[in-house]
Formats: sequence, structure tokens, C-alpha cells
Amino acid sequence: MTRVADFAKDHRVRLLQGAQELFPALIEAMDAALSDIQFETYIFDCTGAGEQVAEALIRAAQRGVRTHLVVDGVGTGPLPRAWQQRLRAAGVQVRVYSPLGPLGLLLPHRWRRLHRKLCVVDGLLVFCGGINVLDDLYDPNHGTLDAPRFDFAVQATGSLAGQASQTMERLWWRLQAVRDVRLHRLPQAVRDLRAASATRHATQHDPDTP
Repeated sequence: MTRVADFAKDHRVRLLQGAQELFPALIEAMDAALSDIQFETYIFDCTGAGEQVAEALIRAAQRGVRTHLVVDGVGTGPLPRAWQQRLRAAGVQVRVYSPLGPLGLLLPHRWRRLHRKLCVVDGLLVFCGGINVLDDLYDPNHGTLDAPRFDFAVQATGSLAGQASQTMERLWWRLQAVRDVRLHRLPQAVRDLRAASATRHATQHDPDTP
């Protein structure tokens, strides 16, 4: 078990204010990615500065980087068709967490949402905080804002990045299983759930897990 003091020494942390600081750091990391990008966010809006993040994901996938994007079914919903096509053509794999059915939020099991804002690059660098992929001066419901949002994120290296990566991988395989069940691919869904379970056990037995 990692002690708190050791856990703190293991990390290098950089505070980022707003999308104006987060997005350039995020894009730089994604442009340097060698193997893997895992991205989860409640809102992914391709307006303004958000478009630059989407373009960085596309560039990474086109280089052969495994690129996973998970968005929330309420916060984001279906991406615009043009962006869906561009992301798919580049090789970005996109999943929607708990998409709303015909009854929407009337069903209690739809109340649980994906509010995480996480990105892990190559399992070594993690971004987390309160900032969605959303231009600081734009709101999807109200248009241009008079003042930028005030929010923060952090960029960190160290064992925390590996733990975040395993947690995100586990969610990915669960979403894959749900998708395969809907497509009536039951043997594949079973394999997906086994992969999710293996990731969970790996996390539990990781000596660096606090």
C-alpha cells in the first residue's frame, strides 16, 4: 500500500486554469502520443476551442494511436453527424455512456451520468479536473458568453496516471459489452466483461494502488 507521503512524492502536478490553459497542454500531449489516448468527458462540444481538441484526437488516430473517447448521453448526446463521420474515418473509437432511450430520464437507472473529465496519454500522463471539452466563451444552450468560465484542471505524471488508465479501461470494456449485447454478439460481450474483470483485478493487486 502506498503511503500518502510516498504518493505525493511520486507525482509532478501542474495546475491549469480554464480551457485556455488546459486545451493547449492537452493537444500538445495528444500530438506527442505514441500508443494510447483514453478520454472521458461529460460534454464534448466541437465549437470554437473544442474543435481543436477534436482535431488532435483525429491526428492521433490517423497516426495509429489507439484513441478511445467516451462522452455522456445527456451532457453530450449524439455528436454532430459530420464529426461522427470524421472521427470514425480517422479511427477514433467513440462510445456514449448511458444514451437516453425514448423515456429519457424518467427511468431511474438513467439518472447515473458520466461526469468524469479525464484524459490519459500513453498511460503516463493524466489530465483531470472540472473542465469539459467546451470553449470558455461559448455555451451550447445560450451561445456566446460575456465572460469566460472559471474552472481548473491538473496535469499530472506518476502512478496516479496508471490508476486512472486502468479505471478508464474497465469502463471501456463494460461499454463494449453493452454495445455487443445490443448487437446480439453475446460471445464477444462475454469476452468484454472478462477483460473488464481482468482490469479490475489488476488494479486491486497493483502494489502501487493506495
